[in-house]
Amino acid sequence: MTPDELFEKALQLAGTPWRVTSSDFSGQPPVLEIVLEFRRGSQFPCPQCGQLCAVHDTTPKRWRHLNFFQYRCELVANVPRVGCPEHGTHLITQLPWASPGSGFTLLFEAFVMLGVKIPRVAA
Repeated sequence: MTPDELFEKALQLAGTPWRVTSSDFSGQPPVLEIVLEFRRGSQFPCPQCGQLCAVHDTTPKRWRHLNFFQYRCELVANVPRVGCPEHGTHLITQLPWASPGSGFTLLFEAFVMLGVKIPRVAA
């Protein structure tokens, strides 16, 4: 198994149009960067109506992910923007690893929420 295949399994991308195309561990301090791409010809649901639409163009995005071991990890992808016949073009599609508009993955957000202390309110 290659490192990219390992990361693809760890990110649970099986059954999605997404795949890991490269990974790089470099910098000072070292950062693990995982590059994701969608398969050519993939269609994505319109974020407003859910209709499958062709990709109009892409926009580059980066998300902070959980550390791999003790090292910072970031996901990088060109996110598809779809052209919906009903709602127009340039609509950013929903991603399996992040909430719309977030710079963090869902797993990173969940991890942070585990560390948040919620004060008890006296009844």
